[in-house]
Amino acid sequence: MSVTENKVRIGLARAFWALKTQDGKYEAPHEFEWPEEATISNGGSNDQTIYAGDAPRYKRGGVGSKEIQVQMTKFSRDFLKACCGQMAESETTGGISEVSNGGAKEFAFGVETTGDQGSIRTWYYGCTATTPVHSAKTNTDSINEDAETSTFTAVSTKCGDGKSRVSTTFEPGDAGYDAAFTKVPFQAD
Repeated sequence: MSVTENKVRIGLARAFWALKTQDGKYEAPHEFEWPEEATISNGGSNDQTIYAGDAPRYKRGGVGSKEIQVQMTKFSRDFLKACCGQMAESETTGGISEVSNGGAKEFAFGVETTGDQGSIRTWYYGCTATTPVHSAKTNTDSINEDAETSTFTAVSTKCGDGKSRVSTTFEPGDAGYDAAFTKVPFQAD
């Protein structure tokens, strides 16, 4: 089947997240409810190095990274607990808490944008997220939405086939198009 290449993107239709497990694979994707905006830009050119024991231990970022400003009506508790390191409280008190030692977890972020020839489906690998923020406003003559925003950073990640990728995009007619959101592509089986 031939690929139907879109000429224009029209809007954000759907968004997904898939937590990366300890064995390096991604879980089955979860769909975000009510995504509003995802602004994707190229990341910085400087590597971020994490030091431990006075020696460089881990590098992230640099060339081949993306910064993604994501806006949702509200991020789900499941996402906050799984990817942002928030903690579920006891059944007695309920709620979730942002804790200093929660630790963000790596995940993949998928977006589907509408195009003039069909949807465009993209996965971003090696993502981490900032804790979502919002601005609460007083309602006056009309209701104001207090949307939540977070910055996702996607970095080049070694995939199951040995190639490093920041993102993968499918358009109608690509072999992986129909199954694009059933699992994160190019991970080891």
